[in-house]
Amino acid sequence: MLDTDFNAKLSDFGLVTQVNHTQTSRTRMNIIGSRSYIGPAYIETGKACRQSDVYSLGVMLLEIVSGEKPTIQTNEKNNLIEKVLKCQANNTILDAADKGLRGQFDGGLKSVLEIGLMCVRRPHIGRVSDFLMQLLLSLSTSNPTIPSGAN
Repeated sequence: MLDTDFNAKLSDFGLVTQVNHTQTSRTRMNIIGSRSYIGPAYIETGKACRQSDVYSLGVMLLEIVSGEKPTIQTNEKNNLIEKVLKCQANNTILDAADKGLRGQFDGGLKSVLEIGLMCVRRPHIGRVSDFLMQLLLSLSTSNPTIPSGAN
């Protein structure tokens, strides 16, 4: 999670234990982390890159909104990313939301799911940032409501 100045406030969710951003993405590094969060490019090549960070952000967003842990299983039924992609393809993306919410959420939740899916496709972070800015502007023109019973 980020604060108002976009400084990371939530981290160490199993992504990596060592990152050296001063080296080029061509440099092999000893990165250890939860395979579910590590981007396919790193798994295939062993090379870290910014797109891998974007992928990890997407997985984390999908996990937060769905309330489900990501898995690396190829079985579509047990794979969080595949589950959300299937919901999106069926125009039922909100079915991927955490069942504990009991349907009490606004349109912002759909946007977070879409951002998560955008990130797992590993675009340049600038595209994600642009989308977030558009979302922020649209939310600032509306008054989000807090569901009753929320703490």
